[in-house]
Amino acid sequence: MYMYNHSNKTSSWRNFQQNLQKESRQKGRQNLKVLNKPAPNKGVTLKKAVPRANTLPVEQNMLTIKKNLSTNGTSSTEPSRKESTHLRKIITSFLIIVALGFAMQQLFPVLIKGTSEVFAFLKNDPSSLVKKFALIKPNFDSPSSTNSTKSSKQPLVLSKNEIKSILQQNNLLNLTEDKFAVNDNITVPNTNRTLTITTSLDMRLQSFLLEQIDSLMLLNRGKPEIIAMVVMEPHTGKVLGMAGFDSHSPNTNPCTQGEYPAASLFKMVTASAAVETCGYSPATTMYFSGGKYTLYKRQLSEDINIKFLNKVTLAEAFAQSINPVFGKLGSIILGKDILEKYASSFGFNQKIDSEINFRPANFTITDDNTYQWAEVACGFNTTTTISPIFGAMIASTMLNSGKTPVPSIVESVKDEKGVLLYKRKSEILNDAVKPDTAKAMMQMMNGTIITGTARKSFRGVDKDNVLSRLIMGGKTGSLSSYDNRVRFDWFSGFCSDTQDRQQIVVSVLVGHGKYIGTKASIYGRLIFKEYFNNYFALHSQQLNNG
Repeated sequence: MYMYNHSNKTSSWRNFQQNLQKESRQKGRQNLKVLNKPAPNKGVTLKKAVPRANTLPVEQNMLTIKKNLSTNGTSSTEPSRKESTHLRKIITSFLIIVALGFAMQQLFPVLIKGTSEVFAFLKNDPSSLVKKFALIKPNFDSPSSTNSTKSSKQPLVLSKNEIKSILQQNNLLNLTEDKFAVNDNITVPNTNRTLTITTSLDMRLQSFLLEQIDSLMLLNRGKPEIIAMVVMEPHTGKVLGMAGFDSHSPNTNPCTQGEYPAASLFKMVTASAAVETCGYSPATTMYFSGGKYTLYKRQLSEDINIKFLNKVTLAEAFAQSINPVFGKLGSIILGKDILEKYASSFGFNQKIDSEINFRPANFTITDDNTYQWAEVACGFNTTTTISPIFGAMIASTMLNSGKTPVPSIVESVKDEKGVLLYKRKSEILNDAVKPDTAKAMMQMMNGTIITGTARKSFRGVDKDNVLSRLIMGGKTGSLSSYDNRVRFDWFSGFCSDTQDRQQIVVSVLVGHGKYIGTKASIYGRLIFKEYFNNYFALHSQQLNNG
């Protein structure tokens, strides 16, 4: 606070200060009026400054105004922000278009592939179409790969029917290796790829069978017109050996043909039906008249006095293959419907889903001809026909607790790049008979070896160091062709070691010509010994190696 002084000096000084302050305020107002004018290019309006009682100097006011302009004047950055937002939208749209184009590039060849597969496989095998499309996948790893025909070379799963179409009958005739290559121009149209077929053959056993074939080919007298040998695992259906020849048709595989009369092998079906439907056992008493291997209508009569009849058990009738006994079973006891039912359960007249191209077994029975029923039941006819492979299936049923396996010889199929296209799986065709029935049949088949029609071929097995350790059984059959030029000779049997660690079945057909040569049951014995001699040696070696 200033003290009032009445002196002249003091009053003059005060007046001087007041005038100076008034002049300073007037100049500040003029400067603010100039600065408050709108900028010509910026379009920014400044707020009018309100003067204070103590006005700042002009220089300080200018600095304050510039500071306010720098903090409030944002209009210079707004255009750059709008431009960056627009640029981001353009980049995002571009990336979306590129992604859609890439996706279409990948999916378009797949759609083309699918369309071609539909038309191709609807003509051939529609059942395999779903499996084939399951493996068609777009390749997103290499965009360039879809621009060519590489997508049409995708590996495809092969069905049994396709393998059957690739394998001709002569492809499986007397194989010398367990692997072989075939050209495939069927399953994939317009290609000729090479497939590697791996078989289930036991090459030691297969070599033995081929040696037998080679020795027979050198014979002049006793050389068979036809011979076919098949060895199979009963539980899996795997073919371990298959060899043969047909002198009249060298390119034909006799193991897969189905034109041979079943003869007395059909007695296995008739006996199974009698055990299962009539409650018979191997010890059931049976009667017949006349000769064992004839079949006259008078032998089927029930009016004959029993004291003039021959008495045998069902097991003996089976082992000795007595025709009148089985003729009466078919015509009097079982009848048409039961015979037809059990023939079907064993696989007659059925298309079997196997990669082996063998003909179905044929069974024909009339409606009201009882004598024809008798002929069918004992196999005394030429209309019931089977292949050697089917003969092995019947024998396998007995060792497989009544289940008939589907035969197979192809273990796997791979293409040129080693891609697996097919892998074998064990399959069952039918539950032909009950396990107890199968056990009774094995007992009767064993009688064929010991006291029946094959006893001479298996004489001395109890002293053989290999065969004495085995349980064996079988069924023989013989019948002449319709023109009597060939005498068909069958042996279908099984063999297992005493501990049931290993089992096999064999089916041998020999078509004798003018001279009767080696019988089919002899070949059965030789095969049993060869296989188990190798098996025991290998098993002993494994035990020694720990």
